[in-house]
Amino acid sequence: MLYPEIEHACRLKKDLIPLRLQTKYNPDGWLAQVIGSKMYFDFSRDENLENMTTSLVRELGSRGRSRTAVAAAAAAASATSAVVPAGLSGLGKI
Repeated sequence: MLYPEIEHACRLKKDLIPLRLQTKYNPDGWLAQVIGSKMYFDFSRDENLENMTTSLVRELGSRGRSRTAVAAAAAAASATSAVVPAGLSGLGKI
C-alpha cells in the first residue's frame, strides 16, 4: 500500500521523486493528484536505464546523506585529481 507512505512524506514536507517502472502506466486518482505535473524518471524501457540513472543521481544530489558524509565526499573530491567514474559525476548540488 503506497498511500500511507506518500501521505507521511507530504506531512514531513519531503521531496517526492516519481519513477515510472511500467510502460504505458499513467497514474490516476489520488496518485495523479499527489504527483500533479511533476516530471518522472522513466525506467520502464531498457534503453532509458543509463540516462535515467544519471539524471536520478543528479536530482538526488546529497539528499539523504549525512552532513559528515557530504563533507567527507567534498574533501576527498578536492584532495584528489582522480577521474570520477561514469555515473558518479552527477553527485552533488544541482
